[in-house]
Amino acid sequence: MADPLTLSVEQLAKLLQIKPSYLHELVRDGVIPTPIARGRYALVPSVQGYIAFLRDRAHASQGSGSSAYASQRARLTKAKADAAEMVARAQLGELVPAAEVRETWIALVSVMRTRMLAIPARVAARVMMQKTIVEVAALIRNEIYEALDALAKGQVETTAPLRISHSSDIGDGGGPGARGARATADADDQPVGGR
Repeated sequence: MADPLTLSVEQLAKLLQIKPSYLHELVRDGVIPTPIARGRYALVPSVQGYIAFLRDRAHASQGSGSSAYASQRARLTKAKADAAEMVARAQLGELVPAAEVRETWIALVSVMRTRMLAIPARVAARVMMQKTIVEVAALIRNEIYEALDALAKGQVETTAPLRISHSSDIGDGGGPGARGARATADADDQPVGGR
């Protein structure tokens, strides 16, 4: 007759409400002590080992659950703080809406394009009066530097000053790239070719 403080694999699995194959995994992992006799497990150490295993697993899942919650809560708090900081910086004028930055860059590029395209008309007659290639190059270079200096000094006007708002009224009037831009280059009305 078997010792009453030992159980077979099937009896222990039934007591712990697990499958015998899972019981073997727990023995292999050291959760439940190895059998004391062929196919016989000590009742008290086996139950205690399984209870300790379940307790540890419950603590681990609670810890990761609460740490996941804490992590998400920290992310939310940081997002709120970042949003509040952005509002404060916008009120101080440190932030500019991306649409207005884009509008200003379009105006700057439009002015530069207009100035660069005006160079041939402005210098054509004067190029003919130059005696050497060096003088022609210096004349063209000076015109290019004037155009670049005008851009560097910010001689660009937009129809509306930069403002902090969330309006969506961009794109009405003018063409693409021309909204609010005013070129400062004037065309020379001098006749070319001696007419």
